[in-house]
Amino acid sequence: MSREHAPTNREVATDLRERAKAYRAAADACEQAAAAILNLPVPYRQPEQQGGKARTGKLSPERRSEIARVAARKRWSGEPETPEPEN
Repeated sequence: MSREHAPTNREVATDLRERAKAYRAAADACEQAAAAILNLPVPYRQPEQQGGKARTGKLSPERRSEIARVAARKRWSGEPETPEPEN
């Protein structure tokens, strides 16, 4: 008899990513179908919706290096990402 186990954080995260991909694909299909029915152009996607690879492809190597340097400094500074709320 095998026991069921509670899903690990990694399994939950993977499941959420897969669901998000499926949801986005369904939403894209709906947008395209509505555009075809109404004889409209397919909606334009904002650059920030294109993802990191598209963004880095448009940045110069110097700018990417600058962004990475600032991020590393912030990461290793020891400061919390968000300030603690004051009560």
